[in-house]
Amino acid sequence: MAELILPSVKITLEDSEKSKFEVLQEMVGGYVEAIQLNNGEVMIVNEDGRNMELLTNQGATDYCIKHGGIITLPIVGNAVIMSNDEWDEIAN
Repeated sequence: MAELILPSVKITLEDSEKSKFEVLQEMVGGYVEAIQLNNGEVMIVNEDGRNMELLTNQGATDYCIKHGGIITLPIVGNAVIMSNDEWDEIAN
């Protein structure tokens, strides 16, 4: 099950009547970008978050670094963590 990491809150979300991709877009507030982690998970963030001047999400940044995500700048805005299998199902 996908989890939403807000700057200081971690929430598990239930299924929706909308497509899972649409729900992901709503959760991150725009176009999605997937960051592969080395623990079998993917972090989904807003692709345009920096241009939108979203706030730094230190919790998501720390989680990403801890689990081998390759980033050059801190994560901004909401982040969603899900398994590779969940992401593969949504993205394909």
